[in-house]
Amino acid sequence: MIKTHSTFLLHRKIHTICFIMLITITAILYDIASLELPPSTILYQRQMLKFELLYQGILIIKITLMGWMTFLWVYSDYYNDYDVYLYVRDNPLKVRLAKWFVITAYTVFISVILTSILIGLLSVYPIPLSLSFVRSLVSKVVLFSMFYNTLYLLCSTWVRHISSVFVPLGLYFVGMILVDINNESKISENPANYIQLIAPDIVYLDNRIFFLFGHIVVVIVMVVLLQIVFHIFRQKDRL
Repeated sequence: MIKTHSTFLLHRKIHTICFIMLITITAILYDIASLELPPSTILYQRQMLKFELLYQGILIIKITLMGWMTFLWVYSDYYNDYDVYLYVRDNPLKVRLAKWFVITAYTVFISVILTSILIGLLSVYPIPLSLSFVRSLVSKVVLFSMFYNTLYLLCSTWVRHISSVFVPLGLYFVGMILVDINNESKISENPANYIQLIAPDIVYLDNRIFFLFGHIVVVIVMVVLLQIVFHIFRQKDRL
């Protein structure tokens, strides 16, 4: 099942589009990271600049991944109907989960490449990134990809219309705009922050990478989303 999805979904055209996207984003990240500083620049200024470059780089990676996931789900659900025959021959839930697994694995692979490119480009600065920070960044970006692919799975399963695939993208941008991290001790007092429960964003603040309500909450919500997908298919089987 997974091999079938990989063969019909991740074909040469998709790989070509992905390669062009990676080259384009690499060029953008290189342009951001290649800013030359005069020798007289003090260490503090260099550090602040690197923090700003990291913020911009992480933002570009997140937006790129959201756009890429939207493209893959729209393409796989509405422009490449190879799985119509699979639904007839096999359990619809298995077919759907296999597609989710293939798209998620591919997106995670892309997210690791993009994060590695960003880290590599920023390594030219004399202020190295700690190993713990690199691990945290990679793990958060990977979890970010897994969560939103699960949200795409739920939305496209619940409402079989092309517009449903754009719901996660819209939620992400709304959550990114409304999030308030100026006072971490009062995060729960801002109602707008609760959208981060269903549309979590990676926050980069004070040289820390984190989700507003923690990565454990993100994992729990992702499991709940999968349970809802299971429930939807069970209800369809009863009809």
